[in-house]
Amino acid sequence: MNPAQDDDGFETRSREFCLDVSITDVIRWANPLDDDRPAGPNLHLQAVCDAIGIAPDWIRHYDDYLDGPRESGHIHIHRSRLANGDLLVLDAFRDLYDQQDMIVIAVRCKSGPRKTVRDGLRRFFDGAREQAGYEERWFSERLARLLGTPELPGDPSTDGVRRIRTYHEYD
Repeated sequence: MNPAQDDDGFETRSREFCLDVSITDVIRWANPLDDDRPAGPNLHLQAVCDAIGIAPDWIRHYDDYLDGPRESGHIHIHRSRLANGDLLVLDAFRDLYDQQDMIVIAVRCKSGPRKTVRDGLRRFFDGAREQAGYEERWFSERLARLLGTPELPGDPSTDGVRRIRTYHEYD
């Protein structure tokens, strides 16, 4: 084993993922023909969250997104309860012309099980009805912008609309 690799053969630096999917893909339905009764989060997405110690309320995010007005939406930052630097970011901006209700889910996996995270996110994305983009990198400039990193100027909002970053510590 290379000293810069973990037991799974992955380099020990963090991995960052950004997925563009529909908000409807994060929810699992009690009855696929009845979209009024969500049963819970997508099982692959939930497995990723469990692996990195994050427990977002996906049904609440779903409801807030669909109940909110167009041209609005928060950036939700969920930090791992394991205090290891892992996090999940949900960019829930609702564009005026977006008919597929697209969101961005970004994950930073610094010390969590990278193979579990990669496999879970890939399965989630591959099973999504609306697949617009999947990115995996050592450093994602896109994730850095969502987090508001000062080294990368610019607001992640669209057309100058200011959005609020909502932090969820150890939820």
